[in-house]
Amino acid sequence: MISNICKKLLEEIKDFPPIYNDRLASHLSMVLVALDKLKADESSLNNFYNIYSKKLKPENCKFFYKEYEKSYISAKKYFKNEIQTIGIEKTIKNAINKYQNSLGASAFHCLIRLSYAVESGLESEIINALAFWKQEYHAFKLPPSSRLSINEILEQIKPLKDELVLDNGIIIDKMLQIYNMDLAKNYSLQPKDISFEILASASLELFKQTNGFTILHCITGCHALRNLRKYLDNEELALRHLFNAIIYAFLTRKHQAPDKSLKTNENVGWPEIINLVKNSKNDHQIKLVYSLYQEFNYYNNSEYLKVAQLVSLADWNSSF
Repeated sequence: MISNICKKLLEEIKDFPPIYNDRLASHLSMVLVALDKLKADESSLNNFYNIYSKKLKPENCKFFYKEYEKSYISAKKYFKNEIQTIGIEKTIKNAINKYQNSLGASAFHCLIRLSYAVESGLESEIINALAFWKQEYHAFKLPPSSRLSINEILEQIKPLKDELVLDNGIIIDKMLQIYNMDLAKNYSLQPKDISFEILASASLELFKQTNGFTILHCITGCHALRNLRKYLDNEELALRHLFNAIIYAFLTRKHQAPDKSLKTNENVGWPEIINLVKNSKNDHQIKLVYSLYQEFNYYNNSEYLKVAQLVSLADWNSSF
């Protein structure tokens, strides 16, 4: 499961808000588990905890305490009671199958946090993750399947990236705006065939094409759903819901060509990459490299290493 220091830190933050500022998802618990799984030492975990926890001070979480706290605490009580009544495994299974039409909730962070919570094995963190998902639930209706492949669908809708006019807001706000446009009236949005590997590969390719900040959540989201695979009643249905959310995330940003200034070092292997990110201060960089490493090991696809070579050396303050 996880080390004693990781467990200690997760217990310390179990009552921290799951969001900060304008509804941004806290990554603290997820990154602590990722670092621990990458075998970071106690100093690295403590350093990240000390830096990131400042974001979760009450003055940075005014929306949570004003609009969110009461219902979130109520949701935590609900899932704690469910676990006591039917057990933790069945509680997770019931929740993920109920919420699978909302895999994009909080820009995939609910799904991803639950995956990390399950990896931690801590009941308190699983309760927090489920309560967060219940709080952020937004259903995305599934459009009908078509004869197109995933890549053909993405190519078909790519011009919309520069055509859609969206209001300001965080990623999930824009995803919901696009969903409400009912694009399925004019476009095929579900592929003929889908699998974990097909969807993971398509998400990786999207990231390679754009270096897109939003799309990196699709890579980590694919990893998270695969990690929760044993709880799914219908894998194909869950994958279609995930692709549905990926489409709306894909369209939230204008077309973006890869940053040609980014350099990669093909001589850098996983040990060097992992050592680099163990001391990173960037939550997204740590989580992305962890997902790339896990997906590389599962699919034996060298493209995950190539992307990891790029993102581990990049300046995340300017490149992503």
